Amino acid sequence: MQQETNFPMELHTLGEYIRHRRKALAISQEALASSLGIGLTTLAGIEAGTRNVTLYNIEKIFFGLFSLESSASKDKSLPRR
Repeated sequence: MQQETNFPMELHTLGEYIRHRRKALAISQEALASSLGIGLTTLAGIEAGTRNVTLYNIEKIFFGLFSLESSASKDKSLPRR
């Protein structure tokens, strides 16, 4: 039986994706929220799918994750000493 919520399923899917990418980058919620300039409570609510998210914050999160992923992939391609 599917649990009823006040929010559409898409919010849960979006939040799960953000959480998955953040964890893949080994970044805490606190660190990501701070680097994006959004509140920890806001990010936690988005990831949990319990908070309505603005297009502005979606853009900030995705550009921030993309930037962090790009940095991480560049770091991996650099030779290690």
